Amino acid sequence: MRSLHRMLTVFLLLAWLGGCATTGTIPGDARSAYGVVSDAVVRGDCEAAADATNALAQHFPDSPSLGNARLETASTCMASREPERAREQSGKFINEAPSHPRLDRAYHLYAIAGYQRWKGNHETASGTSELLADIETAREVVGDFREFVTRFPDSEYREEVLPYLVDLREGLARSELQVARNLFEAGEFGQAAARAAYVGEHFEDTESAPSALALEMQALARIDDPPPVAIVAAPVRAAERTPAEAEPVRVRPAPLPAPPTAAPEPRRPAEVRAAPPTGASGLQRPAEIRAAPQSRDVAWIQDQPRNAFTIQILGLGHERGVRDFLRQEALEGDVAWFQTERNGSDWFVAIFGSYPNAEAARAAIGGLPAGVRRNQPWIRSFGSVQDAIAGS
Repeated sequence: MRSLHRMLTVFLLLAWLGGCATTGTIPGDARSAYGVVSDAVVRGDCEAAADATNALAQHFPDSPSLGNARLETASTCMASREPERAREQSGKFINEAPSHPRLDRAYHLYAIAGYQRWKGNHETASGTSELLADIETAREVVGDFREFVTRFPDSEYREEVLPYLVDLREGLARSELQVARNLFEAGEFGQAAARAAYVGEHFEDTESAPSALALEMQALARIDDPPPVAIVAAPVRAAERTPAEAEPVRVRPAPLPAPPTAAPEPRRPAEVRAAPPTGASGLQRPAEIRAAPQSRDVAWIQDQPRNAFTIQILGLGHERGVRDFLRQEALEGDVAWFQTERNGSDWFVAIFGSYPNAEAARAAIGGLPAGVRRNQPWIRSFGSVQDAIAGS
């Protein structure tokens, strides 16, 4: 009987110790509770360390050891390739201890954990929806690294950031290129060309850039051949468009490299003019896009302050595509487009509005028609627009 009692006591003791190690069960004081975290960290047990740390925070939230427990657990989970738990623990540290002397380490771990999470999903993304989610996640992680280096320019961990950013940049280019390929295979040649051009402009130093340029040329060549079914970005049915209006338009506002030799001969740009003001709104829809000397368009642009902002709503290597897009959308307000050059070839850009600062321009994007927002318009300073014109 005594032997049975002794065995039962040992069993209960082992069960209690096991609970401390794996479920965060807390001993009687904060120091002992932190010891449970340390034991799990030494074993490299991310889950046990996270449970014990969360239990420490619940029972002893004012413990001076809590911050160290969070960081040690985050590091352990990083080493165990469990980025979700690492990001959770480093994120809680940032919120709980904003003045901690090791705050830079928490931001560093938080960003790297985000990178690990992205990397795990990036390798398997193939469908367009998966790729777009991958792109969004990558941009979020880039933002995390940017915040880290901005907040802590003298951190000892700062030099470790560059390889992650390089890999993120390559990954973004790969995903953008694959989206362009998917669009091309689906017959969306205008959107494929725009996406590929975006890679060529914004990721020109990546391994994907040459393939993106080749794909852009293929897509542009297919655009120049009249498609059996119109593929347009504007929210109208193809059956409602004439063949001359079936020119695909860009989805992204990045400049395209030189169009293929089969492209139509570029013409001088036409000015997009609004009809005379009527009614309380002060403007009515333009009745047409009328040809005018380039200087008239440029004159309005040059009159804007260089530090003011506008919204680039379209950029194409084809004048006709810009004209069709603006005719379809019939935007009310200050619409203009201009001709410039890129890689020695003509390039046509449509812009909308004049705003005193970037915040105002960014806020105005939400008020644009759905067909325009689908192209993912972006803001730019009038200084950059004026420089683009001057360089043509």
